[in-house]
Amino acid sequence: MKKTLLLSMIALLAVLTGMAQTTAADLSESARTRLDKAITLMDTGMAQTAIEILSNLDKEYPDNYNVLYEMCYAYWVSGEKKKALDILKRLESHPAATFMVYHLEGNCLDDMGKSKEAIKAYNRGLERFPNAPLLYVEQGRIAQKKEDYEKAVDLYEKAIEVDPKHPSAYHCLALLYADSYEPFWAIMYGEAARLLNMHYTIYEQRSEEMSALLYQVYKDHIEITNNGDSTVIHTTFTKMNQISISQDSSLVFLPLPMAFEEEMVHALIPEKKELTLQSLIDVRGRFIDSFYERFSDYYDVSILDFQRQVRQSGHWQAYNMFLLSQGDEEAYQQWGANDSTAADQMEAFARWYDEHMFTPSAEHPTLRNKAYRLINLDIPARETVSSAKGCRNHSADALRLSRWWLDQPLDTNSYIQDQVRGFLVAWCMNSDEIMVELRDCSIGESGEGMLAMMFAMIEYGLQHKVKDLGEDGFAYAYKRALTYLDKNRAVVEVPEQVEQCLKMTPDQLDQRIHEEYNIPVESREVMKP
Repeated sequence: MKKTLLLSMIALLAVLTGMAQTTAADLSESARTRLDKAITLMDTGMAQTAIEILSNLDKEYPDNYNVLYEMCYAYWVSGEKKKALDILKRLESHPAATFMVYHLEGNCLDDMGKSKEAIKAYNRGLERFPNAPLLYVEQGRIAQKKEDYEKAVDLYEKAIEVDPKHPSAYHCLALLYADSYEPFWAIMYGEAARLLNMHYTIYEQRSEEMSALLYQVYKDHIEITNNGDSTVIHTTFTKMNQISISQDSSLVFLPLPMAFEEEMVHALIPEKKELTLQSLIDVRGRFIDSFYERFSDYYDVSILDFQRQVRQSGHWQAYNMFLLSQGDEEAYQQWGANDSTAADQMEAFARWYDEHMFTPSAEHPTLRNKAYRLINLDIPARETVSSAKGCRNHSADALRLSRWWLDQPLDTNSYIQDQVRGFLVAWCMNSDEIMVELRDCSIGESGEGMLAMMFAMIEYGLQHKVKDLGEDGFAYAYKRALTYLDKNRAVVEVPEQVEQCLKMTPDQLDQRIHEEYNIPVESREVMKP
């Protein structure tokens, strides 16, 4: 069962790592053959024999990077760290050197008990290769060994920032948090690691280890006690118990672990006894459904968004069986034996995943410090624009957020859009940079339309650096608001006056806007057809 289902995953998902060894073009065919043989010998545990071949190659090609690197690696594998370091010193100045030279050099030094020198080697590598995640990961491991856990977490998260798709930092963070007071993050990082490890053939075993860890974290931190007519649910995914509120109460920051634990308890309510592999899959499904019903755009966590994507794709059962299979292999195999469609489900998920791989990005990683969409969008608190001076300090934010608002699909339940709206209205009310005059016009038939028009006026005024927008600014905002209402008609009522404008030719619309702009103030009212 295990081979039947997982082999299809491996066949479709395994991607050879970019760190695979290559041979140099300046080697003869015979030399390349010998180099490949040495690499094969190392892979099969025969490092000493590989060293003999590589030493002879080094005599023939004394400055060949690939020969030197493989010989260094062979010495490291065989435990001859001093000899490996001697070669690495030669390689540091080699024009073909990669970050792996510094990675291996630091590892050798750390293995020899010289952690301070190891960190210096990693830092030299970062000066040359600032986006090499493994150099941050290795420094994080040294910090973790010294029980400097905060520094370790910072270094692992820095590795994710420079390369969000590399699995090692996620893997290290999952292991660290699994043995902490915040095991919630072990689930977030562990699930990401399980998936990203599968993108590299060399990490297949590590991926399976993470599968077992994920299952165990859930089991260790969920307790269901049945006392006759009542069921008591107790979870311990976090010790966080405080929320943060801005000075003017406009911004609320609910820690993600708290939201997770609350929704997890709700998802557990139907369960009356200890979790099994299948019941955990059901719980996770109820959790992700309710979580996105409440927090659709509040948090920005790539692994949770991926869960929702899988849920909507119809592959939830197969995905979770794959994800958690190593936690209860017997239950996993029973699923395959008892469900005649199990293999088909897994193969269908594998095909789907081949086109929808979990690929976090720099803008959308799974990181503690980027959990809030609110923070990622960088919305200033409303109290910062309570004066004209504050508005001037945040005019660039007003321009940026007005554009963002007008380009977003309207979501009347969106916490983020509510915060942007509040900031822009406060900015508009207190700014002395532009004069926003909301005249009676056809757009005024719609509250959302007038709001869109106000924000379009902010956009126009700040973009063109004009205080009095004039008829051109009025026309721009009018048309921008019309487009906004038209694209959001599924969630907002479009009044008849607006419908008429949307059906007009460009010349007719320009004439309508001109007439409405020039209505005398004392007689201004919404235009009639």
